[in-house]
Amino acid sequence: MRSTTLSIFLLFVCAFLCIQCASEGAPAGGPPDKTPPSLISASLQSGAIMVPPYQKLEFIFSENLNPEIVKKSVSIFPIIDDLAKITTRGKYITISPVTFWDSSVVYTIILDKIISDYKGNSLERPLQFSFTSGNFMPENKISGKVSGLKSGSTAVICISRKTSNPDSVIFAPEYYTQSGPEGEFVFDYLPSDMFYIAGYVDIDKSNNYKAKFDGACVPSKPAVLADTNNVRLVVEALYDNFLPGRLLRAESLQPTVSKLTFQKNIAKWNNINHFRVNSMGVDTVLFDKSTCTLYHHNINNDSLFLELNDLFDHLDVAINDTSLNIPVSPWSDSLFHFESIGDYLFVSPSPAAEYLKGIFQSKPDTSELILYKTIPGFYKLPYAKTRRQGTWLIQIPHSNEVKWVDTDSLYSVPMELKPEPDCGAVIGSFKIKAPGNLRLQLYNGNYSYDIPVEGMNINFNKVLPGTYTLSYYIDKNANGRRDVGRPFPYKQPEILYGLDKGIDVRARWDTDLSEPYEIVIENE
Repeated sequence: MRSTTLSIFLLFVCAFLCIQCASEGAPAGGPPDKTPPSLISASLQSGAIMVPPYQKLEFIFSENLNPEIVKKSVSIFPIIDDLAKITTRGKYITISPVTFWDSSVVYTIILDKIISDYKGNSLERPLQFSFTSGNFMPENKISGKVSGLKSGSTAVICISRKTSNPDSVIFAPEYYTQSGPEGEFVFDYLPSDMFYIAGYVDIDKSNNYKAKFDGACVPSKPAVLADTNNVRLVVEALYDNFLPGRLLRAESLQPTVSKLTFQKNIAKWNNINHFRVNSMGVDTVLFDKSTCTLYHHNINNDSLFLELNDLFDHLDVAINDTSLNIPVSPWSDSLFHFESIGDYLFVSPSPAAEYLKGIFQSKPDTSELILYKTIPGFYKLPYAKTRRQGTWLIQIPHSNEVKWVDTDSLYSVPMELKPEPDCGAVIGSFKIKAPGNLRLQLYNGNYSYDIPVEGMNINFNKVLPGTYTLSYYIDKNANGRRDVGRPFPYKQPEILYGLDKGIDVRARWDTDLSEPYEIVIENE
C-alpha cells in the first residue's frame, strides 16, 4: 500500500515538473531580466521579390515573446481583410497567407517596437519588411526624424495617398511606422507618389490615437513625394493636443485681483486687451502655465463680470470665449498687501506712485531704499553686495485711485535683498554666416534663453549655471518666438534643430564651444 501511494505521489510530482518546464513564461529567480528581445533570423529580407505565393513568413527572436502583446503589434500593409493569419509561439512569430500573396501587390510588415518578452522588455526599434510575389520592387523612400521627442517616448508616423486630412491619415493610414531610439523613422519600397503625412506621440503605447490623451506630431511639410533621392522629413513632437481649451475656474482673490485656471497652458503672448473686467481693460496679467492672475481696477460691487475673447493656448490653439459673473472677495482689512515674487515686490492694490521710498533696517545697517515700478503693482528689488534680510519701513503715498486703503499707516515689510546671481556665458560660432531670421535656444528644465543670431557668432550672456541643450530654428514670421504649427488646418511649424547637448555653464566662466557648428536645414 505504501509502495502504491509513493508511486502515485512521484507520478504527480513528475507531471507537475513537466507542466512547469513546458511553460513559455520566464523562469523565476536569478538577476532581473532587462535585456530586450532581438531578431535572430527572418525567412525573408526586406525588399525581396518572387516570394512564393503560399510561403509562410517566420521571424525568430532571442527569447520568448508575450503573445498578448504580439497580437496587437503586427501590421500588414496594404490593409486587407482576412489577408493573413498571425501566430506566436515561444520565440517565433509566423505569418501565413489565408489564400496567397498577390504578385501585383507590394506588402509591408511592421513589427512594432512594443513587442516584448514576459518581463515587459520591448524591442529597441520597430522592424519593417517589404516583399512581393511579383518580379518588381519599387525603390522609393521617405525617411526623417521626429524633433523634440522625449527619451522613452514613441512617435507613430502615418502616410497615405488617399486623403489630405490629417485625422483620416492617422485613423486610416496606408502605411505607418514608429520612431526609433533617436526619433528616426523610414518608409521603404514605396511607389513614386505623393503621400500625405500625419503623426502622434503614442503616450500609452497603445498604437491607437486618442485625441484627448496623445500628443501631436506636426510635419514640416503636409505631403512629400516618395522618391529615390531620399527626401528627409522633419516632424515636430508636441506633448499636448490641438483640441480647444477652456476656462476651468475663475475666482476673486480681492477686489483688485482675480485668478483664472485653464484646462491647458495659456500662451504668454496673449494680448492683455482680450481680458475684460466689467467691460474695462486690466492693468497687468501674470501667466504661469495653466493659470493667470489679473490685476484690475477696484470692484465696489459684490460681483464682477469677466470677459475672455480671442485667447490662445501655448500651441496657438484658440481657447473658447467665455463670459461669466464672479463673486468678489472683500478686503480683509484696509491695508496694503505685500509679497516678494522673484526679484520683485508685489503691492496690492497697485499704487499710482512710480517709485516707493522707505528705510531698510537690517542687522549690519540701516539705509534708505527706493524701489521703482516696472508694471502696475510690481516694484523691482535692487541687488545687494551680500545677502541682507531685514524690514522695510514704508508709507504709501496717498492716491485717489486707492483712497479706500489706509495710506497714513507706516508699513513694516519683511524683505530680503540678494546679491546679483553669478552667471556665465556661452560662446561659439557657425561654419558659415547664419540666415538673418535664425534664432538660437539654450535651455534645460529650469531656464531657457532665446536670442537672434547675426553673422557667424554664438553669444549667450548672463546664463545661470547648469547643463543645457543648444538648438536653432528659423523665425519665418519674425515674431521673436518659435511657432510650433498645427496639423489641421495645417500650419507649418518652425522646426527646432538640435546642435549640442550637455553644455555645462559655470558661474563667472565663459563656456567656449570650440568646434564651429553647421546649419543644416531640411531639404526643401
